[in-house]
Amino acid sequence: MKVLGVDYGTKRLGLAFADTTLGMVLPYGVVAIRVAIKKTQLLERQARAIADIIVKDGIHLVVMGFPYDTQGRDTPMTERVKGLAFELGKLS
Repeated sequence: MKVLGVDYGTKRLGLAFADTTLGMVLPYGVVAIRVAIKKTQLLERQARAIADIIVKDGIHLVVMGFPYDTQGRDTPMTERVKGLAFELGKLS
């Protein structure tokens, strides 16, 4: 199974590729969209970029990290990751 890991950062999305048949994970690259746009438009563009990778590389599963605080509560970054997951879900 082909898996794409997504690490949401403030400036770019870090991507990793795993193939469970090989038992290894490799860095895939980054998604960096550097234009001044609204947060919702940014999430839409990031989701579209990930969706394009999913189709191009035949990805079966996407894994996203959800950053919580030390008490297990959502942080502002958690909300961004949830927003990206929501936008990506709309494209599938």
